[in-house]
Amino acid sequence: MQLQINTVSNKIIDNIVYIKISEFNESSDNHFRKQWFNIKENNSTIKDVILDLRDNYGLLFFQAVLICDSFFDGGETVTEESKEKKYYKASKGDIFSGLSVIVLINEKSASASEIVAAAL
Repeated sequence: MQLQINTVSNKIIDNIVYIKISEFNESSDNHFRKQWFNIKENNSTIKDVILDLRDNYGLLFFQAVLICDSFFDGGETVTEESKEKKYYKASKGDIFSGLSVIVLINEKSASASEIVAAAL
């Protein structure tokens, strides 16, 4: 059995949802989506979302792609350039439809967190 560390936390302040992702590990996308759907189910007056990626040094690229997928209904979200270009397209749908999303980063935001911030 593999230990899953929850790297996603949240709180609600004046109908604004604050979501902190401390790093992108194997379960970040699942925790992110579960927390959001729980918040949405129990709070009908949400106005905006703050996504805090400050001090997030990244880790897993594919988790960043999956998180990006949560913000778009379709189209290309991320392009990976190596020997061959890889294009990642959104398929899960915009779970934040109609809400403004504010992304916070700082000098310690790197790798996967930069990918998410740039895509948004």
